[in-house]
Amino acid sequence: MRKILKRNNNSSAKIKKSSNVRKKINKGLIKKSKKIVEKKKSAVQKTRKPRLIITESKIKKLLNFEHIEELFHLLHILNDEQVELFIEHYKNQEREQLVDKKIDAMINKSRTKYELMNNLRAELINSLNLEYRDLKERISSLRKKGKDTYIEDIKVMSLPPKIKLFNATNDKQDFYKIKKITSEVSMSLDSLEKE
Repeated sequence: MRKILKRNNNSSAKIKKSSNVRKKINKGLIKKSKKIVEKKKSAVQKTRKPRLIITESKIKKLLNFEHIEELFHLLHILNDEQVELFIEHYKNQEREQLVDKKIDAMINKSRTKYELMNNLRAELINSLNLEYRDLKERISSLRKKGKDTYIEDIKVMSLPPKIKLFNATNDKQDFYKIKKITSEVSMSLDSLEKE
């Protein structure tokens, strides 16, 4: 009987030791994980670009844009409150005839940055698809004339997946990659048409 009691006492002591060891290990892991999280936060803060501080007078100056691309770039610079101020000032401003009717309707429909970005993305994708079709037609007409458009055709074939990626991400880098490809292909097609 005494042997059994001694064994029970030893096992309880072992359990206490093991639980203390577990606690120490957990504390050490928690400290390490806190340090890792702090390092990640500091790294993120270092890499984040600070938002521009834009006053109402500067927002009024920003209302003078001509293309959808300018509006797209502008919305990526401003934060949510600044975009709402921008929308409010745009709606209250007297418009000139230079502003595109599609852009005007898009901004007037929107109340928040989220709505405006969705409307803008749909319009940008529509314009990118139109550019894609135009490039395909130009390549087709040049091919019928006997010109070699193999490289341009391959570049244009990469556009639909990139447009779909931009539709999913709404990232300005994806948009600018597409614009770069379209401008390169357009310039090379212009040179082929002059020959």
